Amino acid sequence: MKKIFSLILSILVISYGISLIQVSKGKQKLPTVLGFTGVTVISGSMEPEISVGDYVIIKKPKKEDIQKGTIITFEQDGVLVTHRVESVVNDGVYSTKGDANNTVDSQLVKFENILGTSVLVVPKFGKLLLWLRTIPGITSILVGTGLFIFWPTSKKSKKIIV
Repeated sequence: MKKIFSLILSILVISYGISLIQVSKGKQKLPTVLGFTGVTVISGSMEPEISVGDYVIIKKPKKEDIQKGTIITFEQDGVLVTHRVESVVNDGVYSTKGDANNTVDSQLVKFENILGTSVLVVPKFGKLLLWLRTIPGITSILVGTGLFIFWPTSKKSKKIIV
């Protein structure tokens, strides 16, 4: 049981650390593990495929990987946006649109502004990460860590019957 709790606590602490990383001078700096990173969706523009609070795992693509229908995460005016490619306008320039939106986005997206293509969507995990950034979330991590470290463990001696 302690191993399971330890694993869950480790995942929460790592997720919490990842969620605390912020924008750094101009370009978005996101933590990367084995070439993958993740973003939390905060709008309903990609409903029903991607919902508010979902966590999207992305990977940096090659230009040839991006085509009509590819879901990309890009930076636009300092904000991260996850939308679907509507069309390839030129080599490395794309028109995008949220699935729930009626019209295409007003600005074109350049390849250098694309942070990644969607690899996996983890439903509602982003809500947990956002909650972990709140006072109750931080308190829960600290209390959970304290309990884990200081919780007494019983060491039952094993009797050998001869």
